[in-house]
Amino acid sequence: MSQEMEPRSPVQPPDPANSDSPRPESIPSDSTSAPLGPGPTAAPEPPTLPTGGSLPPAPLPSQQTPPPRRSGCAPSLVLIVVALIICGLLAAALAIGGAIVGVSRLDRAINLPLDGGLREVETRSFDPGATPRLVIRTGNGRTEVRAGEGRTIQVEATKRASGPNAQQKLAGILLDMSQSGETVRLGYQYSGPTSLLGQGGIAVDYLVTVPRTTAVDIEADNGEVTVDGVAAEVNARSANGAVTIRSVEGPVRVEADNGRMTIDRTRGLLDVQTNNGAIDATVTQADNMRLRSRNGAVTFAGALGAGPHEIQSSNGAVTVTVPADQKLQLDVQTDNGAINNSLPLTNAQTDRRRLTGALGSGGPLLTVRTNNGRVTLATP
Repeated sequence: MSQEMEPRSPVQPPDPANSDSPRPESIPSDSTSAPLGPGPTAAPEPPTLPTGGSLPPAPLPSQQTPPPRRSGCAPSLVLIVVALIICGLLAAALAIGGAIVGVSRLDRAINLPLDGGLREVETRSFDPGATPRLVIRTGNGRTEVRAGEGRTIQVEATKRASGPNAQQKLAGILLDMSQSGETVRLGYQYSGPTSLLGQGGIAVDYLVTVPRTTAVDIEADNGEVTVDGVAAEVNARSANGAVTIRSVEGPVRVEADNGRMTIDRTRGLLDVQTNNGAIDATVTQADNMRLRSRNGAVTFAGALGAGPHEIQSSNGAVTVTVPADQKLQLDVQTDNGAINNSLPLTNAQTDRRRLTGALGSGGPLLTVRTNNGRVTLATP
């Protein structure tokens, strides 16, 4: 038996004029569904806004219409776009870093020096005969020649390249090692990338072991030059770089535009010149000695043989130390600087800027000149 339910009366808006009017009852959560049974035939009148006083009280939470639910697509799309941008930036950074790391791996793979460049070593052996001669013409790099016990010339040439395009630069260094008769020639040609500074970032280092009787002739543009232990003529020139000649018995001629000259325990003719750099010569005996520096101190110690001998410095002090039994005729002069003499000279004549006299019974002439610098004469 069905029961008829009485229709619910519509909720009347509160009367703003009566502050004691009761608040409307809370509408159940299923109030959005249509009421059972027949409803009223006329729609309720809309509430009228008050002409004065306070606004009607806010409806209870259960009466508020829930806000429309936002779609989750828009934030997701933004996040995806941001993620793609970040991934792109990371990929570009990794690409650049990968190139750098790749060079580093390559460097380590071929046992590179600590300066980060590439290197490659080539070795050769030559049998020059009874009177060997070594000729080296090089641009950039260190050159060392030393006497060995054998009869062959052993060459170790190290090619080096650094900076941008290092691999191409290394491949562009073409070594030239040849023999003609008893003469061995070493050098290189370069056909790789260049810069405004020319062949920057490349070099070839030579380590050569020769028979003791090998005559040596070296010209280097930029780099240190060392010759050690040969008993033959040595000619060495470096445009920019120090030169060291050690334990050589034979004529020595050395020249540098910019670099220190070191002569150690040589015997024979000695001719050393540098435009900018000091000269330090300690000899067993020097014949026809000539030491000249335009800018740099000159120090000589050792015995003097057949002369004449000359020491000259345009700007720099000069120190001469000879054995007590040395026989010399001295002529010393400085334009600006003192002369300090402790040699037992005979027939000495001196003034403020010049000193002449004989050491022992006299002998070959030693001339010392400096424009600006002190001169010191002493025995060991």
